[in-house]
Amino acid sequence: TSYHAHISEIIYRKKYRLIKRTLVLGRHRAEVSAQNFIDAWLNETSKLVLEKVNLAALVAQQMIAHTIENEPHVIISMIRSLLKNIAEHADVEITLHPDDARIVKSSWAQMNLGGESIRKFTLVEDAGFTRGSIIIKANKSIIDAHIKTQIDKSKDLILLAQEL
Repeated sequence: TSYHAHISEIIYRKKYRLIKRTLVLGRHRAEVSAQNFIDAWLNETSKLVLEKVNLAALVAQQMIAHTIENEPHVIISMIRSLLKNIAEHADVEITLHPDDARIVKSSWAQMNLGGESIRKFTLVEDAGFTRGSIIIKANKSIIDAHIKTQIDKSKDLILLAQEL
């Protein structure tokens, strides 16, 4: 009987180890499945967020285009605002869409951009620009105020904040 008890003990231990390994394997599989589910959910959520951000960017771009079309003086305000970042003695080259350049030219005297400073302004028309896009060059500085650039920066900030 001692022999049978010993054999029973060995069988019991083997069954115990087998059950323990099965439980560990099952737990590991459950963890992997849960992680795969979470990864898939996060991937889908990221896609939805990206779609919403892109849609918001498209709406913003359309609103800007509408505003510029209906309130062309916005271009003058944008140029004034951008020029605050340029030294008063610098010669300035302003590149913009031809329609926007016509607005600036027609308002040039009223804009008083030069004031008492010694500035030379050059307007450059670029039909490849989106209405409302502006690039200002002065000395070795460039201010890129393309509408697309501004919207892309905003999108990047939103997506970066979403990751946090």
